[in-house]
Amino acid sequence: MTWETCEIIYVIVEEKWGIFPKETAQYQTIAQGNDPEFAVMKSGKFDLEKLNTAGPNRKNKKHKAAFDAFTAKLAEQGWQQCGQGELWFNWKLQRQVL
Repeated sequence: MTWETCEIIYVIVEEKWGIFPKETAQYQTIAQGNDPEFAVMKSGKFDLEKLNTAGPNRKNKKHKAAFDAFTAKLAEQGWQQCGQGELWFNWKLQRQVL
């Protein structure tokens, strides 16, 4: 049995400066395996306030909704959680390669 594995991370994709600065982020996976189609998968984008230095917050409804939608999409494609990284969203995932 062969498995592909990946981990969910977050990436800042845009920064806005001004009186009310904010960053736009998204969750991404970087898979290790043979299928280049799934080398990087991306969630919908969500905003992080500039004062938020810890990254996505599970208590923030928009951050959690983007994460839940992303993990549901991954589950539909056969990915399942097989571990937990340092942060709440750093799921380690695997799926069987046919």
